[in-house]
Amino acid sequence: MTVDVKAERSAFAVADLKRFVGHFVRWQGPYGSIAVVGQLNQDGLEAIANSKRLFPRDGLVEIQGVNQHGDFHPGDWVEFDVVKNTRYRAPAYKALHLKRLPRFVVLPESTLSMYRDLLTREGWSGDARPGFWAFHLAGDTVIVVELEAGKDGRLRVSRTSAREVKRYHYAHERVIHVNSGVRSDEVFIASIDSEMASLDWSDDVDHIARVVNSLAGMNDPKVSEIIRWLELHQEVITDRVSAASDGREPVIDTLRSAALANRLRADYKLMEVYLTAVLHDEAVRDVVAAYVREGHGAERAKLRSELSVEIASEKARRLAQLLAELEVERTEGISRIEQELEKYEAAGLSECDVRLKDTERAVSSRIQALEASVSERSDQLERQIAEQVQTLMDIKAEVAGVEVEREELRAEAENAQTQLTDVKGEVDRLLAIAEQLGPTMISAPQPAVSNIGIGRTFPNLPKVGTAVKGQLITRQVMLSDKGRELLQSLAVMLLSGELPILVGGDATDLLRVAESIICPGRFVSIEADPTLISLDDLWARPGSGVPTLLAAAAEAAKDGGAILVVIRGVERSGARFWMPALSEVLRSGGLPRGLFVCCTIHEPEHDELRVLRGSVPWLEITNVFSPGAALAGLSLLVPPRIELEMLDPGEMPMDLSEASSLVLELGENLSLDIAMRSARMFAEAVTLLGDTELAQRIVLKVARQLVMNSN
Repeated sequence: MTVDVKAERSAFAVADLKRFVGHFVRWQGPYGSIAVVGQLNQDGLEAIANSKRLFPRDGLVEIQGVNQHGDFHPGDWVEFDVVKNTRYRAPAYKALHLKRLPRFVVLPESTLSMYRDLLTREGWSGDARPGFWAFHLAGDTVIVVELEAGKDGRLRVSRTSAREVKRYHYAHERVIHVNSGVRSDEVFIASIDSEMASLDWSDDVDHIARVVNSLAGMNDPKVSEIIRWLELHQEVITDRVSAASDGREPVIDTLRSAALANRLRADYKLMEVYLTAVLHDEAVRDVVAAYVREGHGAERAKLRSELSVEIASEKARRLAQLLAELEVERTEGISRIEQELEKYEAAGLSECDVRLKDTERAVSSRIQALEASVSERSDQLERQIAEQVQTLMDIKAEVAGVEVEREELRAEAENAQTQLTDVKGEVDRLLAIAEQLGPTMISAPQPAVSNIGIGRTFPNLPKVGTAVKGQLITRQVMLSDKGRELLQSLAVMLLSGELPILVGGDATDLLRVAESIICPGRFVSIEADPTLISLDDLWARPGSGVPTLLAAAAEAAKDGGAILVVIRGVERSGARFWMPALSEVLRSGGLPRGLFVCCTIHEPEHDELRVLRGSVPWLEITNVFSPGAALAGLSLLVPPRIELEMLDPGEMPMDLSEASSLVLELGENLSLDIAMRSARMFAEAVTLLGDTELAQRIVLKVARQLVMNSN
C-alpha cells in the first residue's frame, strides 16, 4: 500500500489525499500522537498490517494544537489526512483535517422520550469511557453526542451537547469495525447527505439560563458600548453646559443620558446576578425548574382534558356513522353472496354429475382390465408352481445321492484315520529304536517319510466383521474391566499379525473365552517339544514329515474365517529360532489373515525366553474374571448364548496415516519397526473397537512395552 503525502503545506490538496483512521494515544506538551490502524476507501476500512513501515519509527503521526483539540482523550478514534512533518526530531508525518469518529452502539427499541431520559437523566451504563458516541435508535436514526461521566459511574449527555443533538439517517455501510490492538470498537462515519434536523435535549434550567443570557445581553458587546456612549454623551453635554450657563435643553439631555446609562447598567448587573444564581445556586435552579414543571403540568392537564372531550365526541359521531354504513354494506353483501351461492351450487351439481359419469366409465374399464390381468397371472403362477414342484423333486433325488456319497466318504475317512494312527505308532516306535541304536549303529537305509497325519476338520460357520466381535468382547460379563481390556489387546495383536506370549494362571481360561467369542469350534492347541527348532518344524513333524495341526489350521484359514492356534510351553523348544521367523511371516501377510497364533509359557524366566522379550509382545493374564465366572461360563459360553459365527478379518489395512499422533507420543528415538507395527495395530484397533481414544490407549500400552523391552 502507498500513501500520497505532500512535503509542503502549500501543496496540500484534500482531494488528492487518502483519509486514515487511528486512535489518539497521548499529549506531550502542545503536541499529541495518533496511532494509525487503517485507511478509508469506498468499501470501508482497509486495515494496515504494518503501520511502522508506512509511517516510520513507531507507526504514529503527530497532531498540533492542544487548544483546538483539547477534548481528545486517549483511545478516541479520529479520521484525518497526513502531510510531511517539518518539525525537527518529530514523527515523519503530521495529521491535518482531524475529525472525531464516535463509537457506535445499538440501543434497544424504545421511544424518543425514553432515549432522552436514559441519556440525560438516568445515565447509560453500557460503557465507562466518556467521549464522542453514536447511538442507533428506533426508526433507523443515529444520534451523535458527547458523554461525560457522573459521580455514579454512568454516562450522560453533556450540557453543551444536549443543546444541539445531531441526528443522521442510519446506513449499514457507514459503520466500520476498528481495532487498536488492546480492544476493538465500532465507529460511525457521519455523512452530510444523511443529516437530519437536530434535537434540543437541554433541561429546563439550562434553557432558562440561555434565555436569561440572551435577554441580559451577556454575550452582546453592544450593551456595554451603548452604556459607554451614554456616559460620554453626558460628559460632553455637561462641559457645554458649564461653558454656557443658560439653556434648559442641554441640562435635560444630560440628565436623560445619565438616567439611561444608570438604568442599563443596573439591568445588566441584575441579569448577571440572576444568571449566576440560576446557573450556580442549586436552590434557585431547583425552584425555577419546579415552577416550570408546575406551569407545564397545569397547562398540559387542561389541554389533555379539552382534547379528551373533543376526541370522545368525534369518536362517538364517527362510530355511529360507520355503523350505519357497515349495516347497509352488510345487507347488500349478504344479498350478493346468496345469489352467487345459488349460481355456484347449480354449476357445481352439474359438474359433479358429469365427473361422476366419467369416473364410472373409467372404473368399469379398469375392473375389466384387472380381471383379464388376474386371469393371465393366475395361469402363469400355476405353470411356475408345477415347474417348481418338478425342480424340488429333482433336488430331493440329488440330495439322496449326495447323502449316500457322504456316508461312503465318511467310512473311507474313518479307515484312513485308523491307518494314520497305526502308521504314527509305527513311526514313533522306529524313532525310539533309532534313538536307542544311535547314528553309528544304523546301517539299514532310511524308510520313506509318511505324509499321513491326523485329519482335523473345522466347522464352516457364518462370517461376521471385526466390529461385531469387538462389541461381543465389550459386553462380556464374565470378564472384569481388566479382563475385557486384555482380551481386546489380544484380539488387536492377533489381527495385526503379532505373536503374543501369554503369562499367568488365567491364560488358559482367557483363551477359552477368546475361542468362544472369536471363532467357536475353530481352535488348535500344540505342545512344543525339543524337536521344534525351525519354522518348517511347525508345518511338518521332524523325522516323520507328517503335517502338523498348525498346517491343517493354515489350510482351513484360507477360506477367510478365523482359526485360533495356541503353542504351549514354547520354552521347551528352540523358540529363539522359530518364533521371530513365524512372527515376521504372520505380520507380512505370508499366511492367511484368519490364522491367529499365540503362545503360552510355563517358566517365564527360562533362558530361551530372555532373548525374545524385545521382539514379541507379552501379556500378563491374572485376575481377569468376575466373581462367579466359572458357574456363568456353563451357560454363557455355549449356544444359544454364543452365536456360532466366526470372525472374518477382511483385507489388511494399507492406510496407516491416522496413527501419526500415536507415533509422536512414543518419542523421537522410536525404531521404524516398532513404529510400523504400532500403526498397524492402531488401524486394526479402530476397526475392532470403533473408539479412537480406547484404541490409542490400548496400542500405546503394547507399543511402550515393546520399546522398553527392545532397549
